[in-house]
Amino acid sequence: MAPARFLQARTDIAANQIGFWGQSQGGWIAPLAASRVSEAAFAITLSGGGLSPAEQELLDSEYELSKAGYTANEVNDALAFQKLKNEIIASPTSPTSNAKWDEYARARATAKDKKWFRHPGIDVRGPERRDPFWTHMRRFYVYDPLPTLQTMNAPLLAVFGELDTPEGVKANVRAIRQILDQAGRRDYTVKGLPKRIAQPDGGSPRQSQRVCPPQTIPTGSLRNDGRLDDNTTSSACSIQALRHWLFY
Repeated sequence: MAPARFLQARTDIAANQIGFWGQSQGGWIAPLAASRVSEAAFAITLSGGGLSPAEQELLDSEYELSKAGYTANEVNDALAFQKLKNEIIASPTSPTSNAKWDEYARARATAKDKKWFRHPGIDVRGPERRDPFWTHMRRFYVYDPLPTLQTMNAPLLAVFGELDTPEGVKANVRAIRQILDQAGRRDYTVKGLPKRIAQPDGGSPRQSQRVCPPQTIPTGSLRNDGRLDDNTTSSACSIQALRHWLFY
């Protein structure tokens, strides 16, 4: 929050127009920061923010392993191992923790030789008990965004795209809508971005505005297969969506 306070103190910056933007893990951090700065003008999340990191990573693992051609049994085995690891992260000192560690050690002895155990880009693997990994993960992995989203006063923009994990997109959108609707909030927007004009290498503002019209995702516009119609998280279109929401 210190950077926001610093900017608010500058006379050449409008103090009432300072907010927070976050991508990936920043999708949890931006609303959290905005909730701690009562006069924050906005919070923007790019891909995520409605689920806990643990929940999001399970959906990512299932999608990536299935996409990579693993069998249904292999995917289920990988997810079972990841869920066991998550239980230990969430409850390291529970009365049954030693039994869980024993169960984990047995499962890991088998899992570590499986091809999926070292599949890149997902969170299915797990180290031995004394690894510093566990201390690190307990700091954030089971973070619940619900209390923050319920109490945050700043307007929220949540941006998603087709290249995000399909089931993760659906679950995040559903969670964000449910949390904010139950809190009586109406000052939030969920946006998707057109896939067919993705410009990962950027483009001029005029080009971006012409080919990246921001698309508000109404209730039910997520297709049955979890994909957003014509959406992706290309950088040029993401920035254009943010600019349009902030300034128009």
